[in-house]
Amino acid sequence: MDLESLLPAWLASRLPRRRQLKVAVARGPARNRSATFTVVTFGAAAIAFILALFGIGPFAVQELVVTFAGSSSQIPASQVFPSVAPTHSVVNVYDPPKRQPASSPKAAPSPSPHPSPSPTHRPDD
Repeated sequence: MDLESLLPAWLASRLPRRRQLKVAVARGPARNRSATFTVVTFGAAAIAFILALFGIGPFAVQELVVTFAGSSSQIPASQVFPSVAPTHSVVNVYDPPKRQPASSPKAAPSPSPHPSPSPTHRPDD
């Protein structure tokens, strides 16, 4: 019994048709893909080598241009960075903390409440 036969015609026409399930087809033995992996790996390495070989060229030309441009004199660091006066201070982290000045004496603590020996008046039940 099919689901579409149970539904009204107007609703069944609006629903999408179900597709037939495809059954798995028996395949032959799996191919060995190690050759493909090897070719892809060595191909990527060769491309990386060529890019690295030709990629250094512009930087080598730039170095030659800068070297032969007559900028052989070095710039003193004091022209670029201002000098800073040295700071000398000795800090001993093992020193005990400094003593605080003696504060005024504390007031005597208030006496804590103790049970009284005399009976207290209780209202009659």
